[in-house]
Amino acid sequence: MTDTSLASEICISCQLCCNGALFPSISINAREAQRLEHHQPGICNGSRSALPTPCIALSRFEGCTAYHLRPSACAAFTCSLLHRATHGSISLEKAEQIIETMKDLKKTADYANETAATQAHHALRKLAKKEFLQD
Repeated sequence: MTDTSLASEICISCQLCCNGALFPSISINAREAQRLEHHQPGICNGSRSALPTPCIALSRFEGCTAYHLRPSACAAFTCSLLHRATHGSISLEKAEQIIETMKDLKKTADYANETAATQAHHALRKLAKKEFLQD
């Protein structure tokens, strides 16, 4: 599998950078906000400096429906999990396991009772920092 196809497979199955698991919002400039709003009104939720997550342009099956218009912060971002997978220091299977764990934690954080949600948010932040946001 090439680096490009591996990256595509991981990113399309993951989507954690867009769904709110890694970031509460994405920094954008006024020009990017205007371009995104023209494409999909309401996407920026009235902001000219931040794109809230989960991003409404995210489709569970199609990925980013505004990919061709994505902000520079989105275009420039490569998570450390993807970097490690494309450089062979982690297997695709292990990367997929980590992604599934993050998705499960995100669901719990979003839908569980207050105590379980608080615990899941803490575990989500810890795992995100360890696996996705390493320098």
